[in-house]
Amino acid sequence: MTFSVQLDVSHTATLKEVIEFANQFDCLASLITEHGPAGGNPIYEFSCDTYKPLKNLIVDFSNFELDEFELKTMIVES
Repeated sequence: MTFSVQLDVSHTATLKEVIEFANQFDCLASLITEHGPAGGNPIYEFSCDTYKPLKNLIVDFSNFELDEFELKTMIVES
């Protein structure tokens, strides 16, 4: 089972930086769209085999507190 989330990442972040950030949480990162709909920033998909590391990545990335319901609506399980 895989858990994933797509996030709008600042265009100033390099692919290497995004991958290194994901690796800190034992997650993978892949570029989905180079020029996304939110101001042209790239969209990355972050994925992990378990829920908790991905949840921690999202909380760290967002810089604000998210409740469990918000997190569960963001994370896709496949």
